[in-house]
Amino acid sequence: MNLTAEEFNKTYPVGTAVFYWSVLPARPEFPPRETTTRSEAWTLGDGHPVVQIEGLAGCVSLLHVEESPPLPVPVVPSGQGLMDLLDAMTAAREEAEAIRCPHCQHVQDWDTCDLGELGLITYHGEDDPTTVWCDGCEREFSAREQVVRTFDTAKIGEDFE
Repeated sequence: MNLTAEEFNKTYPVGTAVFYWSVLPARPEFPPRETTTRSEAWTLGDGHPVVQIEGLAGCVSLLHVEESPPLPVPVVPSGQGLMDLLDAMTAAREEAEAIRCPHCQHVQDWDTCDLGELGLITYHGEDDPTTVWCDGCEREFSAREQVVRTFDTAKIGEDFE
């Protein structure tokens, strides 16, 4: 975003969902990561506006951040049970986190990712990009796993905030 810190803060409060681009200009082997802001934006001494985002220490330039669309909220028709709601929420989350080919936007199969055939889901957050073969356009692209772990804790008998 090419905004001043003041303009950014008026439009995007702390907690706004954003895409973070680690490399500019954008390159297919470094896709954006969906995250949220964790501070208001401010201006560094050299005049560059920056903001803090979840999953990274320090701050990032507003040029590397763009607003992401909100996750879809599933609407459950009356008469459906809790399991149907959970299935709809899981499907919406998988769609939002889908691994898409940057050439044709074909969604890579989650089962293939989880089984390790794409080599992405390692649960250890390895930093190296992985070459992926797209079944849609039969071209290669690179993907890198971004693992962010968060934990909430509370005393026994107290509610989570």
